[in-house]
Amino acid sequence: MSKPRELWVDLSTSVRWDGGVIGIVRAELELARAMHALQPKTRFCAFNGEAFVEMQHERIKWLFESRSVADAYLKVRDYFRAAADYRQPRRNTQKAPEYPRYPEMLQQLPPVAQNRMGQLRLSLLFGATAIPASELLLKGMLRLYEPLRGKKEPKGAKAANQSDPVRPEEWVLPAGTPPAHSPFTANSTIVCAGWMDTGREKHLTAIKAATPGLRIAQLVYDVIPIHEDLAHLYPEAGSVRFTNYFSWVSKNADVVFTGGANTAKDVETYQRKLKLPTPKAVPLRFGDAKLAEELQYDPVRDYYPDDGTLLRMLKIAKPYVLCVGTVEARKNHAVLYEAMRVLFDRHGVKTPLMVFAGIPDARTRDLMDSVARDPKTRDHILHIVPTDHQLQVAYRNAAFTVLPSLYEGWSLTLPESLSFGKFALVSDVPPLREIGEDRVEYLPPHEPTRWADRIEHYLAHPDELAKREAHIKATWKLNTWNDCAQTMLRALEGVS
Repeated sequence: MSKPRELWVDLSTSVRWDGGVIGIVRAELELARAMHALQPKTRFCAFNGEAFVEMQHERIKWLFESRSVADAYLKVRDYFRAAADYRQPRRNTQKAPEYPRYPEMLQQLPPVAQNRMGQLRLSLLFGATAIPASELLLKGMLRLYEPLRGKKEPKGAKAANQSDPVRPEEWVLPAGTPPAHSPFTANSTIVCAGWMDTGREKHLTAIKAATPGLRIAQLVYDVIPIHEDLAHLYPEAGSVRFTNYFSWVSKNADVVFTGGANTAKDVETYQRKLKLPTPKAVPLRFGDAKLAEELQYDPVRDYYPDDGTLLRMLKIAKPYVLCVGTVEARKNHAVLYEAMRVLFDRHGVKTPLMVFAGIPDARTRDLMDSVARDPKTRDHILHIVPTDHQLQVAYRNAAFTVLPSLYEGWSLTLPESLSFGKFALVSDVPPLREIGEDRVEYLPPHEPTRWADRIEHYLAHPDELAKREAHIKATWKLNTWNDCAQTMLRALEGVS
């Protein structure tokens, strides 16, 4: 009988990400926690800019024990950014000097220095327990490179004491460590659920060549950056990077997991178009259970507010329609903006509220500026970036939801809506039909008047809305992240 393979889960994307908890980060964290729950001997790793290093279970207990992986992740990450004077306790209210954010500072360094800082970043999120070593050293390094940059450090900044930061020993690699260094063996299988831009691909290629028997399983969320109908929505450089990444996955992965069956078809289509290998593809249904109940504590009132109070704190008035997701061009918030202008022309100040819940993308700043200043929408479209608990309250109290995306891989937000028993108006595109089936209503993604008509219709006909919700309750079956991870484990049993 063959020895069971050693399972590794890569967390490189979550380690190196600087934004909010987008879908890919949430999925990587949720799958890691689920893998640990199903197979406690699962090991974890991340790419530190130079090599793969193991993350001991003790250092990521916060992930395994959290009720909300998103909230826990942000708390752990933000803790290490909290104060410029890290020796002071967190209750210190002294205002910290205004340094540039980590990514902006990092970009000001030469490439070799940027790579070294990637290694230190690991100790921030998953190692060091006392000090924000990465940012402190980065500020110090910016001082060294100041003559080259020709810029002054922000007024009031303190010199970083480079003798203070302490890194966990496991992150410090000996001089001359070869590129193929890793904690993996020929009996290891690595599950990668992250995205490109971590720099790990060429290192995994070297590791696999030096370790016969090593297996790689990669999750591909979608092929949108190279999709012929969608690539123009993203910078050309991003499409080029994704082409290289997609080529690497096709040539090196032993198993390709995909977000749904539609994405599996897209993956094969573009592999054939680009004349790439077509490794085994396994469609996944991601976890769609309700968001974790992470109650929001109000320190001013010293209590946990109920739904009504929390909605008032968020300035959300019923009835309202909810749109959840990153505010970016592909998510097509523009059609909702135009639909709300149509509704204002019909109803004036009685126009209902539309809530956009999600992190804004830099490329949609003009749209969001128009939303905020347009007399027809400024009082009728509210943008929030909620915690998991705030989002749960927003779902629970919404009249219904809308999802006008031009395309998706596997949508996380439509299953969330259905899990809360909420009816949805969604774009008529194959990925959303795969999820919604007959439980939602489909609309053309580029016709704002149709969206305005149907929003108006369902708000005016609560009886019809109730019938739709009853159908959802009777037919929608929850799928947890453990269920998703179990599908992956079954597929990996055939990998030898």
